[in-house]
Amino acid sequence: MLPLVAHSQPRDSVPYQWSIKVTRDKQGIPTSAVSIVVNKHSHFVAKVEGNEMKPMDRALFDGWDVPKSSVTACFGWYAGGGDIYYALRRPHLLRIYHRAIDESDEKEQKPKLVLSLKLKR
Repeated sequence: MLPLVAHSQPRDSVPYQWSIKVTRDKQGIPTSAVSIVVNKHSHFVAKVEGNEMKPMDRALFDGWDVPKSSVTACFGWYAGGGDIYYALRRPHLLRIYHRAIDESDEKEQKPKLVLSLKLKR
């Protein structure tokens, strides 16, 4: 069953924000706890080891193959690899996708659905 999330913002506004907490181990390698905040409610998305995740500016979406219809995205890059998370809004639904990037991998990784949130009207 999907968690139900209150949604009262107009469709064209952006009521979604990333909450990212970064810690570092003794060697300085980052780990990010990534959550998405919808109408003041935080929803855990992933623990990303090896990347310091940051919100992505919409102007960068195209260059990182983030769908233009995404309402928000975040990304991180560290030591030749990266992670991208983005959110697509559908009627009454917010879907969060993840795509891993490895600069040594010739194949483009396909995005994977990691979280679906049912939105209230």
